[in-house]
Amino acid sequence: MEHSEWDVPKERIYNELYQLRGVDYHALVPFYEGFRASNPEKEFVTFLEKNSTHIEWWYKNGDKNKEDFAVTYEDSDGKIRGFFVDFVIKLKTGPIALFDTKTPGSDAEFVSKHNALINYINASSKPEKQLLGRVIVPKGTPENRTWKYCDNLINNSLDTTGWVSFEPSITPKNLQV
Repeated sequence: MEHSEWDVPKERIYNELYQLRGVDYHALVPFYEGFRASNPEKEFVTFLEKNSTHIEWWYKNGDKNKEDFAVTYEDSDGKIRGFFVDFVIKLKTGPIALFDTKTPGSDAEFVSKHNALINYINASSKPEKQLLGRVIVPKGTPENRTWKYCDNLINNSLDTTGWVSFEPSITPKNLQV
Protein backbone atom coordinates (compact mmCIF):
# COMPACT_ATOMS: atom_id res chain seq x y z
CA MET A 1 0.00 0.00 0.00
CA GLU A 2 1.41 3.37 -1.00
CA HIS A 3 0.40 6.58 0.79
CA SER A 4 0.82 9.87 -1.01
CA GLU A 5 -0.75 13.30 -1.40
CA TRP A 6 -3.62 13.21 -3.86
CA ASP A 7 -5.00 15.86 -6.15
CA VAL A 8 -7.40 15.85 -9.09
CA PRO A 9 -5.39 14.64 -12.08
CA LYS A 10 -4.74 17.16 -14.85
CA GLU A 11 -6.20 14.79 -17.43
CA ARG A 12 -7.81 11.41 -17.66
CA ILE A 13 -7.99 8.97 -20.56
CA TYR A 14 -11.33 7.33 -21.30
CA ASN A 15 -12.11 4.35 -23.50
CA GLU A 16 -15.21 3.00 -25.26
CA LEU A 17 -16.75 2.10 -21.88
CA TYR A 18 -17.53 5.79 -21.24
CA GLN A 19 -19.92 8.29 -22.78
CA LEU A 20 -19.89 12.07 -22.87
CA ARG A 21 -22.29 13.65 -20.39
CA GLY A 22 -22.92 17.37 -20.49
CA VAL A 23 -22.15 18.84 -17.08
CA ASP A 24 -20.63 22.17 -16.10
CA TYR A 25 -18.86 21.70 -12.77
CA HIS A 26 -16.81 18.54 -13.15
CA ALA A 27 -13.15 19.26 -12.40
CA LEU A 28 -12.15 17.85 -15.79
CA VAL A 29 -14.04 19.06 -18.83
CA PRO A 30 -15.48 17.33 -20.73
CA PHE A 31 -16.96 14.75 -18.35
CA TYR A 32 -17.27 11.14 -19.45
CA GLU A 33 -19.55 8.85 -17.47
CA GLY A 34 -19.09 5.10 -17.43
CA PHE A 35 -21.76 3.06 -19.18
CA ARG A 36 -21.81 0.88 -16.05
CA ALA A 37 -22.28 3.80 -13.64
CA SER A 38 -24.85 2.88 -11.01
CA ASN A 39 -28.17 4.70 -10.80
CA PRO A 40 -27.15 6.30 -7.47
CA GLU A 41 -23.95 7.61 -9.13
CA LYS A 42 -25.90 9.07 -12.06
CA GLU A 43 -28.49 10.62 -9.74
CA PHE A 44 -25.77 12.07 -7.50
CA VAL A 45 -24.17 13.76 -10.53
CA THR A 46 -27.56 15.32 -11.30
CA PHE A 47 -27.85 16.42 -7.64
CA LEU A 48 -24.38 18.01 -7.73
CA GLU A 49 -25.12 19.90 -10.93
CA LYS A 50 -28.46 21.16 -9.52
CA ASN A 51 -26.56 22.47 -6.48
CA SER A 52 -23.76 24.06 -8.50
CA THR A 53 -24.25 27.48 -6.87
CA HIS A 54 -22.73 25.92 -3.73
CA ILE A 55 -20.06 23.79 -5.40
CA GLU A 56 -16.76 25.01 -6.87
CA TRP A 57 -16.16 21.70 -8.62
CA TRP A 58 -16.73 17.99 -8.26
CA TYR A 59 -14.74 15.03 -9.51
CA LYS A 60 -15.92 11.51 -10.31
CA ASN A 61 -13.07 9.40 -9.02
CA GLY A 62 -11.79 6.32 -10.76
CA ASP A 63 -11.86 2.92 -9.12
CA LYS A 64 -8.58 1.13 -9.62
CA ASN A 65 -5.69 3.18 -10.96
CA LYS A 66 -2.70 4.61 -9.17
CA GLU A 67 -3.89 8.19 -9.76
CA ASP A 68 -7.33 7.48 -8.24
CA PHE A 69 -8.07 8.49 -4.65
CA ALA A 70 -8.46 5.58 -2.21
CA VAL A 71 -8.79 5.04 1.53
CA THR A 72 -7.50 1.82 3.02
CA TYR A 73 -9.90 -0.49 4.81
CA GLU A 74 -9.92 -4.02 6.16
CA ASP A 75 -12.33 -6.30 4.31
CA SER A 76 -14.35 -9.12 5.86
CA ASP A 77 -11.47 -11.55 5.19
CA GLY A 78 -9.03 -9.34 7.11
CA LYS A 79 -7.21 -8.12 3.97
CA ILE A 80 -6.20 -4.48 3.62
CA ARG A 81 -7.71 -3.06 0.44
CA GLY A 82 -8.19 0.27 -1.28
CA PHE A 83 -11.65 1.85 -1.12
CA PHE A 84 -12.01 4.16 -4.11
CA VAL A 85 -14.46 6.86 -3.04
CA ASP A 86 -16.87 7.80 -5.86
CA PHE A 87 -16.87 11.59 -5.56
CA VAL A 88 -14.52 14.36 -4.43
CA ILE A 89 -16.36 17.68 -4.10
CA LYS A 90 -14.97 21.16 -3.38
CA LEU A 91 -17.71 23.13 -1.64
CA LYS A 92 -17.82 26.92 -1.84
CA THR A 93 -18.17 26.99 1.96
CA GLY A 94 -14.63 25.58 2.17
CA PRO A 95 -14.60 21.86 2.95
CA ILE A 96 -13.75 19.08 0.55
CA ALA A 97 -16.38 16.35 0.64
CA LEU A 98 -15.62 12.69 -0.01
CA PHE A 99 -18.72 10.65 -0.76
CA ASP A 100 -19.32 7.13 -1.97
CA THR A 101 -22.82 6.45 -3.27
CA LYS A 102 -24.49 3.23 -2.22
CA THR A 103 -27.94 1.92 -1.42
CA PRO A 104 -28.53 0.37 2.02
CA GLY A 105 -27.32 -3.23 2.02
CA SER A 106 -25.88 -2.98 -1.52
CA ASP A 107 -22.28 -3.81 -0.66
CA ALA A 108 -20.99 -6.55 1.63
CA GLU A 109 -18.22 -4.14 2.71
CA PHE A 110 -20.55 -1.11 3.19
CA VAL A 111 -19.93 -0.91 6.96
CA SER A 112 -16.15 -1.40 6.70
CA LYS A 113 -15.83 1.21 3.94
CA HIS A 114 -18.04 3.73 5.75
CA ASN A 115 -16.09 3.36 8.99
CA ALA A 116 -12.73 3.52 7.20
CA LEU A 117 -13.78 6.76 5.50
CA ILE A 118 -14.85 8.28 8.84
CA ASN A 119 -11.51 7.30 10.38
CA TYR A 120 -9.61 8.74 7.40
CA ILE A 121 -11.50 12.04 7.55
CA ASN A 122 -11.06 12.33 11.32
CA ALA A 123 -7.32 11.70 10.99
CA SER A 124 -6.72 13.86 7.90
CA SER A 125 -8.96 16.90 8.30
CA LYS A 126 -7.12 20.07 9.32
CA PRO A 127 -8.31 23.65 9.83
CA GLU A 128 -6.69 24.65 6.53
CA LYS A 129 -8.05 21.57 4.70
CA GLN A 130 -11.36 20.54 6.20
CA LEU A 131 -12.82 17.25 5.04
CA LEU A 132 -16.29 15.82 5.35
CA GLY A 133 -18.09 12.90 3.82
CA ARG A 134 -19.11 9.32 4.26
CA VAL A 135 -20.95 6.64 2.39
CA ILE A 136 -24.07 8.42 1.16
CA VAL A 137 -27.42 6.87 0.26
CA PRO A 138 -30.40 8.13 -1.73
CA LYS A 139 -33.73 8.52 0.07
CA GLY A 140 -37.15 9.25 -1.36
CA THR A 141 -38.29 9.09 -4.95
CA PRO A 142 -36.17 10.30 -7.88
CA GLU A 143 -38.46 13.35 -8.12
CA ASN A 144 -38.01 14.14 -4.41
CA ARG A 145 -34.51 12.80 -3.74
CA THR A 146 -32.42 13.56 -0.66
CA TRP A 147 -28.97 12.21 0.10
CA LYS A 148 -28.23 10.94 3.62
CA TYR A 149 -25.04 10.10 5.45
CA CYS A 150 -24.13 9.15 9.00
CA ASP A 151 -21.67 11.10 11.13
CA ASN A 152 -20.87 8.08 13.30
CA LEU A 153 -19.30 4.69 12.96
CA ILE A 154 -21.95 2.12 12.03
CA ASN A 155 -22.42 -1.63 12.37
CA ASN A 156 -25.49 -2.02 10.11
CA SER A 157 -25.90 -0.73 6.56
CA LEU A 158 -29.67 -1.20 6.52
CA ASP A 159 -30.55 1.11 9.42
CA THR A 160 -30.33 4.73 8.28
CA THR A 161 -32.28 6.14 11.24
CA GLY A 162 -30.78 9.45 12.30
CA TRP A 163 -28.70 9.92 9.17
CA VAL A 164 -28.40 13.57 8.09
CA SER A 165 -29.10 15.15 4.71
CA PHE A 166 -26.21 16.42 2.65
CA GLU A 167 -26.89 20.08 1.89
CA PRO A 168 -24.05 21.62 -0.17
CA SER A 169 -25.08 25.11 0.96
CA ILE A 170 -24.53 24.35 4.65
CA THR A 171 -21.23 23.70 6.40
CA PRO A 172 -21.81 21.08 9.12
CA LYS A 173 -21.57 22.43 12.67
CA ASN A 174 -18.57 20.25 13.47
CA LEU A 175 -16.62 22.06 10.71
CA GLN A 176 -17.64 25.63 11.46
CA VAL A 177 -14.86 27.73 12.97
